[in-house]
Amino acid sequence: MTRGYLNRPELAAARFSDRNFGNYSIRLYQTGDLGRYLPNGELEYLGRIDEQVKVRGFRIELGEIEAVLHQHPAIEEAVVLMRETESVGDIQPDAGVTELRQFIKQNKSENFSDRQLVAYCVSSQQPAPTITELRRWLKNQLPEYMIPTAFIMLDSLPLTPSGKVDKRALPNPDRIRPELDTAYIAPTTSAEKALAQIWTQVLRIERVGIHDNFFELGGDSIRSIQVLAKSQEIGLNFSLQQLFQHQTIYELAQEVNITEPSSLLSRKTEKFSLIAASDRQKTEKFSLIAASDRQKSLAKIAQVPVKHVLLAAHIRVMSLLSGETDVLTGLESNGRLETEDGEQTLGIHLNTVPLRLQLHRGTWIDLIQQTFQAESELLPYRRYPYAELKKLNRGGQLFETVFNYTHFHIFQNLQSLTGLEIIGAQGFGETHFALRVEFNREPFSDNIQLDLECDLTKINQVQLEAIGGYYFETLTAMSQQPSDRYESQCLLPVNEQHQLLIWNDTSREYPESLLIHQWFVNQALQTPDATAEFIPYFSKSLLFKLLFA
Repeated sequence: MTRGYLNRPELAAARFSDRNFGNYSIRLYQTGDLGRYLPNGELEYLGRIDEQVKVRGFRIELGEIEAVLHQHPAIEEAVVLMRETESVGDIQPDAGVTELRQFIKQNKSENFSDRQLVAYCVSSQQPAPTITELRRWLKNQLPEYMIPTAFIMLDSLPLTPSGKVDKRALPNPDRIRPELDTAYIAPTTSAEKALAQIWTQVLRIERVGIHDNFFELGGDSIRSIQVLAKSQEIGLNFSLQQLFQHQTIYELAQEVNITEPSSLLSRKTEKFSLIAASDRQKTEKFSLIAASDRQKSLAKIAQVPVKHVLLAAHIRVMSLLSGETDVLTGLESNGRLETEDGEQTLGIHLNTVPLRLQLHRGTWIDLIQQTFQAESELLPYRRYPYAELKKLNRGGQLFETVFNYTHFHIFQNLQSLTGLEIIGAQGFGETHFALRVEFNREPFSDNIQLDLECDLTKINQVQLEAIGGYYFETLTAMSQQPSDRYESQCLLPVNEQHQLLIWNDTSREYPESLLIHQWFVNQALQTPDATAEFIPYFSKSLLFKLLFA
């Protein structure tokens, strides 16, 4: 154990103490954790003495959240707790779905506990403020990781005989459906009921309406693979492309093909070639943190996954750099198979395919939805081997830039492990493309990070930093003015705009008494042997002295 805090004697005295045990003494450290010994000798962890908790890798003082809630004019009392929750249980057949009952199987994966912040509030007004209003109030003053997942409105807080809040008597939150713009409508058909059960398990919510958008409920590419795999288990067959195009249960249920699960065993997968290791090259890497919350909100407005907001920004930046409205870029695509436990298969399942977009004039929302539609149309070909594409192009370069988006949900399961803390992470990437753009959704903070990797023989460090600025300006413009026309917005940073104005400050004083032909005469007298260029009437250049001979 350490001897104490360096140059902090008062803190060392408060946290460290010496204890005598018989013939020897031992130095102890007060951690602030509360626990007790069980009759069998095991030590049970009960929580913290100082109300400090750790959620998704962040240490949080619950009192800070409670203080902000108390500042709300309609909140009289508020208590915030950390709760351990369990994922929604196994899929069970609906009592009225007899034709699908025989296909339902028990989910094989274990439940993972999940830590979440729960706010218990007593309102001083009627009607009480909505959950949406309370979330908005907190988001204006606290970071995203300190926003409670659930809010429970109570008539009064339970008290102990001594008058303190009885936290053990506070109810556990239900895994309720989040508030959406669409009203809840229960599933009616067999396919709708089966899909609803699968969505509730994958998305870990209590119920799903047939008009609820899969991506607004928290779905994305990895969870869509889980939905496909579980759907195939019970004989509901549809493609990943269909799920992206039909994002509600009502629409998707009309597209599914119901078959016997055993028919899935005969499916074959195509072989593909690996990219040669010699194609790789060392690169430099540059990172910046994007405005995560605004991009997630924009995705909900456009009714697409967050990935396509970021992909649309990438397409716009590529158009800016090239000066072209016809943009071709590489897209690293998820090639995992839509089979049972496909998302748990170890290994790299990426393939790079070309994505081409014609940028028509329109709003940022139009561009985002156009990008979503373009990748949806590309989904059937996402496993076509990159090496084969290069062969078709006679070994030539297919594209100079590539885009990738990652969101590893599996890391979130680490939150349930006690005594484990992630103190940092570092990754290294290599690319043989001129520019590789990767947006990463961090699993614990849920922030969006942008990594730019380049070939230094084609893009230098100064240019790479400028490109990072273009992405920042583009993402800011998208989130702040989503209904504005993207082709008319300036995406250059302020310092670069200022530099261009300096370079183009070429105005000069000249005598207004001279006419334009007199300027030519004066120039011919001063430099008779100089060449007079840009004379449209002549097909060749002339010397000034010959021009006025």
